[in-house]
Amino acid sequence: MGCSFFRELLDDNLDEDEIIIKLLMGSTSQHKHRRYIDHNHLAGHRRLYDDYFAEEPIYPPELFQRRFRMRRSLFLRIIFKVEAHEPYFIQKRNAAKKLSLSPLQKMTTALRILAYGIVADSMDEYVRIAKSTAITSMKKFVAAMIVILSEEYLRSPNNEDIVRLLAHGQNRGFPANYSINGHDYIMGYYLADSIYPQWSTFVKTIPRPLGAKRKLFAKAQEAYRKDVECAFGVLQARFVIVRGPAQFFYHETL
Repeated sequence: MGCSFFRELLDDNLDEDEIIIKLLMGSTSQHKHRRYIDHNHLAGHRRLYDDYFAEEPIYPPELFQRRFRMRRSLFLRIIFKVEAHEPYFIQKRNAAKKLSLSPLQKMTTALRILAYGIVADSMDEYVRIAKSTAITSMKKFVAAMIVILSEEYLRSPNNEDIVRLLAHGQNRGFPANYSINGHDYIMGYYLADSIYPQWSTFVKTIPRPLGAKRKLFAKAQEAYRKDVECAFGVLQARFVIVRGPAQFFYHETL
């Protein structure tokens, strides 16, 4: 019970017995059942569908791509795969024969949380989805993406990938085979800055280069290293949840 409840009792003109009775009644009233709210899922689905997924949507494709961080064709391809993998995203009917949330509502909520880092209940007024359902949708969506995309996008590089990356580096002036002071080197390496450990696989920039050769190397190394930094910058700009504080507790969920 909060301090306001006790303050209210002290301000009342009651005797001690009446205060005790009211106090006991107030303490038992704290354990109430959660209030049921009819979210009207169908209204939320119709609004979302008319805004973005109808044949002639209210908002044009460029706004869809900006707000969903992807084109609509990619969104629909992903949601098709998610529905096939995770039954949670399939729209069902409850015991009263009422339709539950559509996969469009659940995936839209998950993407908005990932893209904007918003709190779970901020989509309720538009998508008509409860806080607990929004959190569950986001967790199940991410888990499904890991399973669906891991083989192609989330795996470790194989030999074919390594050969392709080394050839790409060769074309940009950073070969895998090179000689320095009479020593031949045949292993790959990473372009890095000063925060990384002193490992032979990390090639760092030259802080104060002297001579044309060192200046050319430092300029090229810094320019190409920034490509990776820009890629992470784009990732953080599109999905705010990456750069914000973690909103979950358990390590497995994170």
